[in-house]
Amino acid sequence: MPTRVARFHKKFNEQLSRNKFVAGNKFSVADITTITVVDFGHALQMQIPGDCPDVKRWYDEMQKRESVRKSLPTHMPDGSPMRAV
Repeated sequence: MPTRVARFHKKFNEQLSRNKFVAGNKFSVADITTITVVDFGHALQMQIPGDCPDVKRWYDEMQKRESVRKSLPTHMPDGSPMRAV
């Protein structure tokens, strides 16, 4: 995994170890923005590392939200189908 992405996951994991959601204990626009970034990473084969359990917890929690499930990308910008996560 590229170093920059690894740093993102590590810092994000530290943040989520103290908070249920990105900006605290309530769902906010910060979660909406971040789920988009993480899903885009998945499209590029950048999975959540195993040493980031709080990111995984948050991601799994986000996937339970109907609005998140409805907004999952289905195609890459070039029109090719997305690979399953």
